[in-house]
Amino acid sequence: MQNEIIRNETIIDWGHIFSSILRKWLLVALCFVLGCSAGFGLGNFADKPVYETSATYVLSYSGGTDVMDMTSEYSFLSKILYNCVEVLNQNTFRQLIAAEINQNISPDSEDYVESESLQECVTYNYSEKNGTVIYVTVRTNDAALSYRIIDVIVQHLPEFVISQYKLAGGNSMVFSLINTPVMPEKPVASNLRMIFTALGGIAFAGICVAIIAFIALSDNRIKKEDDLTNR
Repeated sequence: MQNEIIRNETIIDWGHIFSSILRKWLLVALCFVLGCSAGFGLGNFADKPVYETSATYVLSYSGGTDVMDMTSEYSFLSKILYNCVEVLNQNTFRQLIAAEINQNISPDSEDYVESESLQECVTYNYSEKNGTVIYVTVRTNDAALSYRIIDVIVQHLPEFVISQYKLAGGNSMVFSLINTPVMPEKPVASNLRMIFTALGGIAFAGICVAIIAFIALSDNRIKKEDDLTNR
């Protein structure tokens, strides 16, 4: 098979380029190791510890008592989960939680928690397909702070949603906390270091291969009979 391509009267000998890369495989391997080391170091710097704790609520309804009513209520509740989560995501609830967390803490203190920062470290989710469950997850870089935030949220979440989201007919929602939030003992496992390590190795090795290929491509010395024929 022809391995020579003519472009603008210049013949590219791909075989020579690939053989040049293979002959310098040790240099490529060294660059790969150096890149992995650099990526691992950068990953250590970028990978900050994250401590996570959570609370799980089951939402029920103070409606009928027979099976048909319960089935209808279950379908109804699964459709209002989005509204409940939206109520919790508004700044009114964040300000309430922030005010409770920051009691007796000066705004100049490092322990002071801004209301806006709660939007980044607290998430509210629900299952779109099954169940009537709302998940509250808190992630910060301090285990005690994560627990302090989730503890305040648990104290206010049910009554706040019920007070803000009024149902017609005088019926009301019932939130049942089905787990006990605990202080995280260790940070959440992260694969960021592995990703940085792999990317660093691939990047350094790729750059090395590109440089070797460029040097081989720009080398116009005559080393064999074919080179003389091409020129």
